[in-house]
Amino acid sequence: MRKNIILLIVFITFIFSSNPAKAELLVEPFAGVAFNSSAELGGNEFSFTGSSVGGRLGFLKHGFSLGLDGRRNAWSFEPDSGGADTDYTFNQLGFFVGYELPSLVRFWVNYVFSMEGVNDDDDDLKLREGSGLVFGVGFKIIPFMSLNFELSNLTTTKAETATSEGDFDADYTGYTISLSIPVSI
Repeated sequence: MRKNIILLIVFITFIFSSNPAKAELLVEPFAGVAFNSSAELGGNEFSFTGSSVGGRLGFLKHGFSLGLDGRRNAWSFEPDSGGADTDYTFNQLGFFVGYELPSLVRFWVNYVFSMEGVNDDDDDLKLREGSGLVFGVGFKIIPFMSLNFELSNLTTTKAETATSEGDFDADYTGYTISLSIPVSI
């Protein structure tokens, strides 16, 4: 909780210390796919694939960007030891900081402070209290479209059903390739 408050103070400070004539509003919708990703759920190894849609909203000034990143991931987990696939939908919210080089190459890091997953087959089963980091690099293939690659290291620490709640550590290492449309106003 303390980290979230500090991040919010930094974000607000950046907004109010920026000269409004020089700071730009950044709006960046994106869509992508996860590939070659792995997870450890309750001591069992899984591979996962799926899709991700979301957006970034923040400010851009002198190549630096700062703001919020929200996304919805639809991941299908396949056990490495065999068995049935399990589908989850994860919602995550994070705070990102980035920089764009004049050569149209972009870098960012996203601190995920809220992540929750719901089992698509049993909506009573939820994985909660998620957090982690997402590292990204993007290449503007044309001035208004960026091809992005992201590495995610995420965790969830709680599992909840309709009748109980308990500790359930899960680690996710994901690779995502996406297209985004970064627009600065």
